[in-house]
Amino acid sequence: MEPCKKREGEGAEALLTKEGLSKEEIEAVKSLARRDLIDFGIFIGTEKGDLWEPAWFHEEIAENLMQIVDGTNDFDVLMVFLPPGHGKSRIGTQLFSAFLLGKDPSQQIMVVSYSGELAEKFGSLTRESLNLINIKRCLTRG
Repeated sequence: MEPCKKREGEGAEALLTKEGLSKEEIEAVKSLARRDLIDFGIFIGTEKGDLWEPAWFHEEIAENLMQIVDGTNDFDVLMVFLPPGHGKSRIGTQLFSAFLLGKDPSQQIMVVSYSGELAEKFGSLTRESLNLINIKRCLTRG
């Protein structure tokens, strides 16, 4: 799997902003967001007006998280070690939770943090993402 390929080359920025996209292109972005955690994160950022340009390590984290979901992982524990401010919480807590809950609201997800305040913040950001009407439309094919 080489998810970075779809964002390389001329015009790659078109996936990162809605401005100038046709209705068909927006639908294509939504279609990608239904299947891929990184594209979901880009779509959420676009809807919130928060441009997110994932780095290679975000792609690696997302691939491993999705392997956990589909049962194709060959590990029991996933540990992510990156310096502060590199998006561990964004992708692992906020986006992944919203992605899973948007696809299946019956999922039960527990967010654990070193402080209750931070866990509440992550929960709030996840709910905010799910409450965006376009996100709900993105994840349900109807």
